[in-house]
Amino acid sequence: MPGSRSAAISTWCVTAAMIAAGLALNVVNLDSNAGISPPLDHDIVFSLWGAIYSTVGAVVAIRRRGLVVGWLLLGAGFIFALGSLCFEYANWALGPGSWPGGSWALWVAETPSALALVLIPLALLLFPDGRFISARWRPLTGVSVLTAVCLLAIGVAPGRLDPAAPGPNPLGIEGARTVVDAVGVVGWVLALVLFAAAGAATVLRLRRSTGATHQQMKWVCYAAAVLGVVWAQWTVLYLAGVMGDVMFAVELSIVAAAMAGVPVAMGIAILRYRLYGIDVIIRKTLVYAALIAILGAAYIGGVVLLSVALRSLTGGTGAVAVTVSTLGVAAMFQPLRRRVQHAVDRRFYRDRYDSARIVGRFNHRMRDQIDLGALETELLAVVSTALQPASVRLWIRGDASDRL
Repeated sequence: MPGSRSAAISTWCVTAAMIAAGLALNVVNLDSNAGISPPLDHDIVFSLWGAIYSTVGAVVAIRRRGLVVGWLLLGAGFIFALGSLCFEYANWALGPGSWPGGSWALWVAETPSALALVLIPLALLLFPDGRFISARWRPLTGVSVLTAVCLLAIGVAPGRLDPAAPGPNPLGIEGARTVVDAVGVVGWVLALVLFAAAGAATVLRLRRSTGATHQQMKWVCYAAAVLGVVWAQWTVLYLAGVMGDVMFAVELSIVAAAMAGVPVAMGIAILRYRLYGIDVIIRKTLVYAALIAILGAAYIGGVVLLSVALRSLTGGTGAVAVTVSTLGVAAMFQPLRRRVQHAVDRRFYRDRYDSARIVGRFNHRMRDQIDLGALETELLAVVSTALQPASVRLWIRGDASDRL
């Protein structure tokens, strides 16, 4: 379908232009020559999401024509880019620039941008083949439409669109605050339902799938799991009130990267680019996540315990405790990494673990084996046990016959 290819390319070009313009306005707002600070914050994160989602969506729409998942990702990227551009324009127009249309631009940035919260879970529900997991899931299409309507209805709420905005909502309806608030609550609840349904559908597809489809679902489940963990720790730190400006910026960068990882994983899975590499990624993630947690706990515990002991015995400071704990953690790294990797392989990659043990035992026995017939029997047994093929054929160079 040449038309769909042209539409995807055109949409991506428009999205890229909006992202470039939004970033330029962001730079202008950060370094205002008027001496007046913009009234709003900055949203470069939405520009990043717009670039990632639109690029992955455009590639999928071009390479897998007719697959609606690519168009949903492309649409989410377009909405992110449009919202970012309008937000930065409103930030300049309502502040240092005093340009017209600032309130309308802020309305576009605040209201339609919520539609991305509908397109993203819908893309996950239809991943990877563009169909729901079964006919019972089709009513979620109607839920998606209702969610979009409720979220758009928030745009007619009276009052200010943003607490820092100087003007009221240009489309606000006086006296509709109670109704709009109730509709907004319904919209956000439905959005949470959509994301929960998307997560459940992804897990069900993973459990029911086999072969290449199973590997595709692994990619998406991995990205979703990373996003869930990152978002959970962000929420805990935010509610605890322990994030300063530097930590807030670091945490926001991590959340933005995790959010951008979902479309990247979907694109890799759909295009099947190095599809089976996800097993290595998951294995390394489990190993190093456990390793970091153990070493971090050991370091903090060592610093605290040694500081208390040194203070009670010698009255010294904690510098010695920090040094000793650092050296101890450095010495523990390699031995602990091997033990953690062994435990992860034994628990989650049993086939790999058993195969490695079988091959290791064979290598040990082969050193002392000189009988060719016995070696042949041993080798065939090892291959059959480790790989479990349908049949095995061994060819010995110089022998006239193949041996099964």
